[in-house]
Formats: sequence, C-alpha cells, structure tokens
Amino acid sequence: MSIASLQVEINPKVKDRLDHLKLHPAESYCDVIDRLAGFALDEESLDAETEEKIAVALKDLKEGRSLTSQEVRKMLESS
Repeated sequence: MSIASLQVEINPKVKDRLDHLKLHPAESYCDVIDRLAGFALDEESLDAETEEKIAVALKDLKEGRSLTSQEVRKMLESS
C-alpha cells in the first residue's frame, strides 16, 4: 500500500475530538479519519427490521420513555 504525505491544518478543538475518538493511544490520525470516513460513506442500507427498531426507539424518546445513564446505573447496582 502506498502512503501519500499531506500536511493539513487542524483546529485544536478538532484535534482534541480526534484524540478522544482513538481506539487506543497509538492509533494514528489516519486510521481514525479512515474509520470515520467508512462510517460516513457506508452505503449498505439498513434492513426493514432495523429501520423499524430505530423508528420505535425515536418515538419512545420523543414520548419521554427513556432512562438516564444514572437511572440505569442505580437499577444495575440494586439488582
């Protein structure tokens, strides 16, 4: 695989966000950007079952049927 070298100016806030997206400290920015681009460019469509589950989940959120992470933590700690 050939590698091209390119200098890019990145806002410090963007660099910080990229740092937080690393899967491990040694992961390169190239790998982080490639992974993000893969998510953004994923052309595989969702199946009908997944789309329905997403629609139900969004409706639940809009209608207030959700739990905060703190509520879930309390439930798990008490069980």
